[in-house]
Amino acid sequence: MAAPRIAGSRLVQHEGQVPGALQNAQRSWQTRRGALLLIWDREGRMGVGEASSLPGISGEDLSDCLRALDGIHERVAGSDAQGWPQVAGLEALPAARFAWECAVADLWARAQGVSVAELLGGKRSHDEVALNALVLSLDEASAALNRGISTLKLKVGLRDFDAELALLRELRAELG
Repeated sequence: MAAPRIAGSRLVQHEGQVPGALQNAQRSWQTRRGALLLIWDREGRMGVGEASSLPGISGEDLSDCLRALDGIHERVAGSDAQGWPQVAGLEALPAARFAWECAVADLWARAQGVSVAELLGGKRSHDEVALNALVLSLDEASAALNRGISTLKLKVGLRDFDAELALLRELRAELG
């Protein structure tokens, strides 16, 4: 099936506090800003992608992404060999390109009545992903479990590895 013809697009900016701190080995962020790219076809199906560059990490900032994605449906210039709609100017903007490619994949999958994984050649394996929580302490893990979340995520290598290992052992001992 050919890629759907994109009839329109819109950007929705978002910003919010990050519960706890979003961090990697070098930095942490208390807030997160980004934009949702909404695209739709003539039948009214919608695809969604997100551009959320990380200040100090990403090569572009949100304003670069917004400029590149604004009115993007008007700049589609043909398709590649697999039928993916092409837009010039996204090569140097990974977050904007990610938003575009995710929105196109989402729209195309919806048009075919399949998941994005199936569209990309994978097999349907799960109807849903388990709700999960990023935790930094036993108290946060316990609170997540009390809310009915049974999948916990921990990031290691961010702070003190020995302390993180001790937390993993404490969680295993207390929660199983």
